[in-house]
Amino acid sequence: MIRPRLLPDFVKRFADVDDPYVVERVAAACAGACLRDPNELRLHDAADAIYKTFFAPGSPPRHLLTRDYGRLIVELANDKNILPEGVLVERCQPPYNSPVPRLPKNTKKIEVRAEKVGAGRILDSCTGWVGDFGHYVMESGLNDFSRVRLSVTAPMVPETKRWEFKRTFRYDIERAKYWVVNRAISLGWTDTFFPKDSTVDDDRYYGGRIERIGKKYQWIAYFELLARIADNYWMMDDSHEPMLYRYDTAVDTCFVRNVEITLPALDATVTELNNETGVSPLPITEVSAQRQAAWVFEASVPESRIRLSLAKDVRAPGEWYSLYRYTSSSLKWPADERKTDVRLGHPFRQEEFHFQIMIALPRREAVSFVERSEDAKLDFYDWLPGNQTDAGFLYELGLRSTWNDGLEEPERTINGKSFSFRQLTMGYHWEGHLDKTVPSGLSLQVPSPWLLRELRLHAEPHQLAQFTGPDDATIALGGIGTGIKWCIARRSEVDVLFDTKELSPVMLAFGERNAWPKKGYKEIFRRRWNGTLHFVRGVPKRTIWFEDSVDDLPT
Repeated sequence: MIRPRLLPDFVKRFADVDDPYVVERVAAACAGACLRDPNELRLHDAADAIYKTFFAPGSPPRHLLTRDYGRLIVELANDKNILPEGVLVERCQPPYNSPVPRLPKNTKKIEVRAEKVGAGRILDSCTGWVGDFGHYVMESGLNDFSRVRLSVTAPMVPETKRWEFKRTFRYDIERAKYWVVNRAISLGWTDTFFPKDSTVDDDRYYGGRIERIGKKYQWIAYFELLARIADNYWMMDDSHEPMLYRYDTAVDTCFVRNVEITLPALDATVTELNNETGVSPLPITEVSAQRQAAWVFEASVPESRIRLSLAKDVRAPGEWYSLYRYTSSSLKWPADERKTDVRLGHPFRQEEFHFQIMIALPRREAVSFVERSEDAKLDFYDWLPGNQTDAGFLYELGLRSTWNDGLEEPERTINGKSFSFRQLTMGYHWEGHLDKTVPSGLSLQVPSPWLLRELRLHAEPHQLAQFTGPDDATIALGGIGTGIKWCIARRSEVDVLFDTKELSPVMLAFGERNAWPKKGYKEIFRRRWNGTLHFVRGVPKRTIWFEDSVDDLPT
């Protein structure tokens, strides 16, 4: 990151290492640096070194991730018009020229071979009844590959035949497991070289902090198999149009990315991020059992929560929109005061949460959308933006197709009328059990890729979830805190964009207040509310509807 001129020598020095595991991590480090800080010097030199090392010779590494990292760097340089002379982008894109993997017909021979070299752990891990690697890694990663070769024109499968087609033409995963065992042994693993080979801590999925060496051989063999299958076979998905399609990037296969290359190493759980902006957590005041009903049904709560869409609590200079906000808080009864009845034995005394999102609709449809939402008493839970889980890297946002664009959501029908809309944020979620550099995972809300491009924003390399414009002013910001997650954007820039695109912002919000009784009381009070905020000639207008639940309504 801080010495970009070292990158070409770094690539060349490790390029000939006879260990695909090392070469992959070298490519990962280079790609991560280029994504976080894509300055011209780094990108130009990295693209030149990667191309000459991996792609120019004509036979890219047979490793799905290594090739994807290399391609990423070259395409970034091309997007910024700084591609080195002689670099051919099409040579860096799939499919490549790796040979078709020949799956074993006689699995018994491989079992005998594994026993001979002491590779029983490798065999059991890949093919055993409780084999962690075979079940949790290979079956999910290979599930969307077909056994139809790319050399054959992809058949058009009608919707009514798709389930049967996928069942019939799915790639032979069981024989592929034996291929990985055989390849791991061919790569050189024997119990002579590794006599006490075991995992420290845990051998499930991506394993403990120190994996057994045999597991690393399995990974190398598996990523080679994936690369060779992707080069030679169609992928398939019931919901994809068309059903059969070519492999493109590593996110086309489930949970293949096993390190978040764009994040700094996080040694502990990230509980606070960008909270200096002052986005408020949800206040909750303890009330007596006698006043629980009054607290739950407090009339001003829904309107005050919806008003947070205008982000008046943000301390940063200027006016902001809250594109997304989630807050929650709760209080517990002391253990000796809780109800002992199983049905009513909830530990919380009081609890509240609320969500708020902004969507963009064509200007002519905004008022109709609000009116129909109120008439239908919609619950906006299903309108929350989706999460990108263990797929696109954080700093790929807006730069690669590994992120859903968010430009046009599927149409939603309300009381007989269809509405299409644009999502303004997306969820980023990286799980800690996949990646020990992020030990507790990381979850953020970030601007949608289309919004970043339209506002010409780029991610700050040294500040997570901060997005700046051409003049380096902060335009959008995501953050987390205790019981809160949010994403805000400068109102002036968003309003100009909406005027240009003839869009109207509509804020959707919903929330709940709940109260559970202590010993001697029977009532459980709950209010769930939904509402909208939109603008009519610049003036915010709010609508609210709610549903109450209680044993005995308060008087």
